[in-house]
Amino acid sequence: MKDRELTRLLQTHPEEGLEAAMLAYAPLVKAVLNRILPQNPCDREECMADVFVSLWRNAAKLDHTATPLRPWLIVTARNKGIDRYNALRRREALSLDDGLAETLGELAEFDRATADAAADERTGQTHEHGKRRHVAQAVKNR
Repeated sequence: MKDRELTRLLQTHPEEGLEAAMLAYAPLVKAVLNRILPQNPCDREECMADVFVSLWRNAAKLDHTATPLRPWLIVTARNKGIDRYNALRRREALSLDDGLAETLGELAEFDRATADAAADERTGQTHEHGKRRHVAQAVKNR
């Protein structure tokens, strides 16, 4: 099927047009995305769906400008793949930062408790007396 016929089919009968587009161009789009998103097949499949949805949404413009579909799909797949790759990297960085912040908070709490216990030992206070002092100080600060 020629590009012009395919873009017109996408406009008149979207389901048939998408099916025809995927039959003709899915291996090409998948090959582009495999180079950018090699780790997770689910990410590739979602990205591939995004590429064909973009094709459907831009079918009228592509038909009007007589844009060849093969290069348009290659560029669109590359751009969508890069966008997905960057989004995944940001998500991983955020989860790492959240985990790091939690760990640092726990370490700071441990350091405070250790320092308080050491201070109590130096002053000869018992553990129970130290607890009372911390509770009293917390109540006073409220």
